[in-house]
Amino acid sequence: MVSIQSSYTVIPSEPTPEVRLFSLCEQIKLRTHAPSFYAYNPTNFDKINIHNLRDALSKALSIYYPFAGRLCWTQGGRWEIHCNAKGALLIEASCKGKTLEDLRDFVPNGLVTQLIPNIDYSAPLEDTPILAVQLTRFSCGGVTIGVAMCRGALDGTGGMRFINTWAKLSRGEPLDESDQYPCHDRTELNSRKMSTSSEFSDQNGHDHSEYGTPPPWL
Repeated sequence: MVSIQSSYTVIPSEPTPEVRLFSLCEQIKLRTHAPSFYAYNPTNFDKINIHNLRDALSKALSIYYPFAGRLCWTQGGRWEIHCNAKGALLIEASCKGKTLEDLRDFVPNGLVTQLIPNIDYSAPLEDTPILAVQLTRFSCGGVTIGVAMCRGALDGTGGMRFINTWAKLSRGEPLDESDQYPCHDRTELNSRKMSTSSEFSDQNGHDHSEYGTPPPWL
């Protein structure tokens, strides 16, 4: 029902730091991707095309550069994000003979699930994109954008800020300071490097072991 027309690997428009980000978030969340879904009537999307979206996504990835990286394993058997600018996946698809009205209340049925990128989890970890998006055109002229974001790489607030930044860049709007400078410092979420200052101590000045290096799995 939904046919793929083309796919692109979108890399950041500018050079980005090649660093490895480790935090508690990657350990307590899953490798799977959280889906989100956006539908636009023809009048809302008549000036946007795949090239516009791709250019704007490239610019957004230069700001949110961890989304262009890959999850990888540490020597201790944990996950971290390797910011290697391998890029996000952008898919262009069509759904002929269907209109947005056929989506009804957007219950995740067979059609709706085809509008969100399908992630192949049998592929090696280093080949699995953290971010994948799919633009699908309908016969009525409306479009949908399905987004799959790796759960281990972000939280809900970070995900929505990225979407808002991408949308603003697509419309040619200026970015706010919060859009331009998201916080990628995960030091306070890394129990291996977390400060042992008084803010992590009790009133008697005793450090808490839960902020130290976790014990090995038995």
